[in-house]
Amino acid sequence: NTSAGSRLRRFLDVTLVLARAEFKLRYLDSAVGYVWSFAQPLLMFLVLYVVWSKVFKLGTDVPHYQLTLLLGIALFTFFSEATGHALKALVAKGPMLRKVPFPPLALPLSSILTSFFVYGLTLVVVMGFVLASRIGPSLEWLRMFPALALLLTFTVGVGLVLSVLYV
Repeated sequence: NTSAGSRLRRFLDVTLVLARAEFKLRYLDSAVGYVWSFAQPLLMFLVLYVVWSKVFKLGTDVPHYQLTLLLGIALFTFFSEATGHALKALVAKGPMLRKVPFPPLALPLSSILTSFFVYGLTLVVVMGFVLASRIGPSLEWLRMFPALALLLTFTVGVGLVLSVLYV
């Protein structure tokens, strides 16, 4: 008879192992894959930054509009990708569920966690743009942590609901 604590520990272990494996598969555990995980958002954000700041010159009345836009794009892309991967997780990895006994909830959660790892790297790129714009760290930046926690919680909720509905 296992306790609730040991079942929770096993569930978290399985979820983390699945997320790590999915991350390694996504980037083929190669140096080029990891470099691409930085280069892709860096190039996309560089183009967007130049277009919004030099070509269209929109948001000139909003302080740091281009950086806020990049951050918003990064966060929305995380939400979109995480829920998209979670949506198909139970169906795509269904054969694994039939072979190895573990909680099915671990599959969509591991997909969301993998997207969180990937977009954590994207946030590093956004912070690079912020620092390159000569905006120094301040206490205001601490507001980001509760916002990220809420976004992650909301994404997990939506992802779980969508994965069950997709089945």
